[in-house]
Amino acid sequence: MSVIRAAKWKYVFILVCVVFGVSACDNFELVERGQNAGADRGSSNPPAQETVGTPTFNPVAGTVASGTSVAISTTTAGATLYYTLDGSEPGVNSTEYTSPVALGDGNRTLKAIGVLEGYQDSTVASADYTVGGIDQTLFQEKNGLVVMEAEASQ
Repeated sequence: MSVIRAAKWKYVFILVCVVFGVSACDNFELVERGQNAGADRGSSNPPAQETVGTPTFNPVAGTVASGTSVAISTTTAGATLYYTLDGSEPGVNSTEYTSPVALGDGNRTLKAIGVLEGYQDSTVASADYTVGGIDQTLFQEKNGLVVMEAEASQ
């Protein structure tokens, strides 16, 4: 359909809507014969797909006490998290996160990914932990805060 003919029909359509007060005319689309309304007419870019938020770890990477467990979370509601503790890339065949992950002792590389149907998978998050390198006896809870007390040597 030529541009002039299309513009003419659009004008006529709007005029009819105004004269007869048809509220359904608020949102309309002029479609060439043989095409479906809403069909992709030459756009080479598919609609953008949201991505699951990158997982985060608590506590963050670093040296932690023996017996430490790490909570994994994402900002994307409904996403399923999968993780590995051996540094390998996580995926849907990895361990599903259901509760904080016990690190055990030694060096650990925790990696996690978020997955949700209809979304792109998250970026893989990674954190390196050294477990057991902290003397827990140095830490005490005071007024709801965990503090480290040490004596200065003279």
